[in-house]
Amino acid sequence: MRTMQGIIAPATTAFDRSGNLDIDACKPQFQWLKDCGCHGIAVGGSTGEGHTLNRDEFERLVDVAVTEVGSAIPVIAGIIVNSTQEAVERGKLAKAVGADALQVTPVHYLFRPDDDAMVRHFRELAEQTEMPEPAYTEFIEVRVAEPVFLLDIEIGSTSDQWEDERAAR
Repeated sequence: MRTMQGIIAPATTAFDRSGNLDIDACKPQFQWLKDCGCHGIAVGGSTGEGHTLNRDEFERLVDVAVTEVGSAIPVIAGIIVNSTQEAVERGKLAKAVGADALQVTPVHYLFRPDDDAMVRHFRELAEQTEMPEPAYTEFIEVRVAEPVFLLDIEIGSTSDQWEDERAAR
């Protein structure tokens, strides 16, 4: 796995006038972000309209991003879905096409799970995909009462990592 540090830029996702994924229009942006000196790119997250992508589009987007940047910088695959099962399936797809890590939003659009359910969601995803999951803190801070406690004790992050991540933003 490539090292994740520095500026991990969120990439937008291009669609044609009919609303279909325009994968050819995404390629120049991935190259541009790499050429501008970004230390990694995140695709399919909230900036990349990840919640609108079906499974096939998600897989193609991540695959093309990995192909376009080569081994130069890491690719983080954003996952925004409302079930642990779908998050696991997309995580496995991302891993299979070469993504370096997952950026996963908590299940939150339709209901607010309690803290234990949130921990189970992230734990199952980590165990089933065996991929790093940098905390998507914008959502975790809003949705979980004690995010540092949950990350430290339940998921295995450390307070230092949490503070480093917050400081990097």
